[in-house]
Amino acid sequence: MRFFALGDLGFAFDARLGFLRRARHQGRQFCNAVYVAVRDENWGTLDFQNQTLDVVETTGKIELTWKAESVKDGEVWATWTVKVSAEAGTLRYHAVGIATKTFQTCRTGVCLLHPVAETRGLPVEVRHPDGDRTSATFPVEVSPHQPFSNVAELHHAIGPESVLAIRFGGVVFEAEDQRNWTDYSYKTYCNPLGSGRATTLPAGHRIEHSVEFAVSSGKPNSWMPTPAPFAPRRQPMRIGLLATQTTAEERVSLARIPWDHIGVVLRSGFDDAELANAGLLAEKLNASLRVFWDGGFSQEDAQRLAAAAPREIALRDFSVAVDPEWRKVLGKTAFLTMSADNFTELNRSRPHLRAVPYDGVGFAANPQVHAFDEVSILETPTTFADIVSTIEKQTALPIYVGPVTFEPRGLEPQPLVEERLRVFARYIEDSVKVLRRTNVASVTLGPATGFRGFLQPSGELLHDPQEFTDWLR
Repeated sequence: MRFFALGDLGFAFDARLGFLRRARHQGRQFCNAVYVAVRDENWGTLDFQNQTLDVVETTGKIELTWKAESVKDGEVWATWTVKVSAEAGTLRYHAVGIATKTFQTCRTGVCLLHPVAETRGLPVEVRHPDGDRTSATFPVEVSPHQPFSNVAELHHAIGPESVLAIRFGGVVFEAEDQRNWTDYSYKTYCNPLGSGRATTLPAGHRIEHSVEFAVSSGKPNSWMPTPAPFAPRRQPMRIGLLATQTTAEERVSLARIPWDHIGVVLRSGFDDAELANAGLLAEKLNASLRVFWDGGFSQEDAQRLAAAAPREIALRDFSVAVDPEWRKVLGKTAFLTMSADNFTELNRSRPHLRAVPYDGVGFAANPQVHAFDEVSILETPTTFADIVSTIEKQTALPIYVGPVTFEPRGLEPQPLVEERLRVFARYIEDSVKVLRRTNVASVTLGPATGFRGFLQPSGELLHDPQEFTDWLR
């Protein structure tokens, strides 16, 4: 990361990723990041290779030229030339990409990340390509759908005496609230989603997009963002782990922390051995059992689970309504409704929260839906406060979070290099600390053991037991 300053402007540039980061005017951040990306037909993000950066600094001006190739499985899909220029209150990011092969893509081009802390609740004027203007606000609650669409320019305050104009070039842009996926940003992106289906870019296709920031003097009516929505805790936060196969020695190590529960992911037709393994770990750690249930649930499933006496069953299919007969079979077991992947699924099912008689609500989380570098990953835990506050506006039910994992579910964990292991540990630490300041009832962390486990293959715990226990107080 390299840092630059010019008068009242300051910014950083990440030559590995082509990110313009943390742009500021008179110390106030107005841009979290601007970058180019190629997302394949399944929303996978391509890597970069052969990056180069040239810097020219003259009196009153800074010019950067970054070049790179977007690559997947060793094959180059597109080449990029990005030019960043700064002078006298203006900062511009201009990108030209050339498709080197025909490919399917859900999005290819420029995206802008707005910083939440500096813009949450701020009024913004949206200017459209036809010249019309719309008054809007950067959402305080996490918005389930796009807060701005058909965007050519955005204008909002940046301090008590300055106004920021953001001008987009090349295509029409649209915005989404990335806090749905725990990213700590609002994103304005190229090419509105529309149907959400991938489109074809032919070989030789040229992509040319730009984002320009211009600061001018003015006295906006409102310039103070809404602060983060922390509230006094009403209850202690319980914490648990997902079950894995463990040895007696590993269970002794894990028992150094007072875990509240052990979780297990099951579905109809589950192997009895999976449930038995989770039950054994829960027993050895003096913890309760929580079942995360995927797919439909039946009376037969309730009967199979009854002997294990789970304290909670988290139903992760919103079409499943709790049958009173299940409660008769399972006794005091609480039924939760939770998303399996991200908060966005729960956020887009708000009527469901108010209509179905559950005992609690919740969501799963991981930082690597859009964020893959260290800086972006370690910004995500802060978002938990906004998410919990949003849920509290919809329901008074207890809130459950988990599993909180380092990567999306379904990926085969690979060994982490030392630097990445440090990021993983810091992500878990920061997530626990932020959630501890909210009114979340319970958090389930990822696997007990393994490459993404709390107990690493080396035999070391991810965190010192005393420090970890102190974070929960």
